[in-house]
Amino acid sequence: MNGLFSRFWWRKQHMEGGIQWKKWESLGLQKGKGGLGFRDLESFNLALLAKQGWRLIKYPDSLAAVVFKEKYFGHSSFLEARLGRQPSFLWRSIWSARDLLLEGLRWRVGDGSKIQIWGSKWMPTPTSFSVQSPVSMLREDAKVEELIDK
Repeated sequence: MNGLFSRFWWRKQHMEGGIQWKKWESLGLQKGKGGLGFRDLESFNLALLAKQGWRLIKYPDSLAAVVFKEKYFGHSSFLEARLGRQPSFLWRSIWSARDLLLEGLRWRVGDGSKIQIWGSKWMPTPTSFSVQSPVSMLREDAKVEELIDK
């Protein structure tokens, strides 16, 4: 699709070649950064698929979430799901965006009973959102609830 867009913008007539004023990659930059703001359709599609994955997590009682859970990840969560054998095109597409979703997810602490101190993204600092210090006083699988004074 990106190729079709680029050919459209750079040709003059139906049979004539056009002039490439800028690289296609620079046309996708934001207008404030010197580009024309064209979307990279592959990235845009991946973002929309990640949004569908988010909906499977956020609304587990929806019809789509129940159907996918029953068919593809009955004994785990969407984030731990495997592709499986002979998946549908829709499941394969949503599953392919799971890594993008995992990259952006963070825990809200609450009581901290489900969050591991090391390895989980739960800290408010935007560098990595996880604890960077080595395991010293607590167990390696310790939960955040052990740090909270109830």
